[in-house]
Amino acid sequence: THHQAMGGGLFTIGAYHDSNEYWPMLGSTDEVRIWNTALQASSLCTVNAPLPPSLLGYWKFDEHEGADVRNEVVGGSDGVLVGDIIRVGDDAASQCSTGR
Repeated sequence: THHQAMGGGLFTIGAYHDSNEYWPMLGSTDEVRIWNTALQASSLCTVNAPLPPSLLGYWKFDEHEGADVRNEVVGGSDGVLVGDIIRVGDDAASQCSTGR
């Protein structure tokens, strides 16, 4: 997903992207969170409502169709999927639920 920043630059998740190159990753993404503070390892898998102010972006990729990706943070920037996107599985099995 990428976001057009106010200054004209791109914020991209899952690829290297600059003004003349685009190299997407080969793999999958379930959720992406961006915080403006360091976290303890024990808090990496928990996000409780209400969302903390230190959480800047939280994209779950739960949409079932279309290119838009909703940011769960109120007032945060939504994303747009770019490239050959294949939606797989569901959120039933998560890395965090295994206790890692």
